[in-house]
This record gives sequence, C-alpha cells and structure tokens, in this order.
Amino acid sequence: MKYTSKDFRLNRFFVLYDNDDNLVLFIDSTRELINVYKNKIKEIVRKFNKTDKDYITVIIDGTTYKLYTFTD
Repeated sequence: MKYTSKDFRLNRFFVLYDNDDNLVLFIDSTRELINVYKNKIKEIVRKFNKTDKDYITVIIDGTTYKLYTFTD
C-alpha cells in the first residue's frame, strides 16, 4: 500500500515492537510518533512506501525496533 503524508496525519496509530516481537510502545498520534522517533513524517512515509513488509525498521536511542502502522 502506498501512503501519503496527509494519510499519516489522519486516523493513524503506530505500534513499536522489539526484535523479539514484544510490544514496546503504542503511539496513538502522528505528533507523538515524531516526538518518539525524532524524524519527519515525509521520511517515515518514504520508508513505508519503499518496503514490501508490513513494518519499517527504526533505530531509537541505539536500539533497533519494528514500527507498524494501522488505521482507525
């Protein structure tokens, strides 16, 4: 599925898992995602559009996580 920045700002939530698929964090808004991940929405959307997986790999404070996105 191809995403847009506008799509990410509306009715999206995100789930962060560690590499063992343990739930780490539930993020219920794009604004909160930006505060946690410290990256622009355009960059996040670009990463989701480039992958053929259901998640992208993100590095936060030196630790690698899987970031999934879902819609309400």
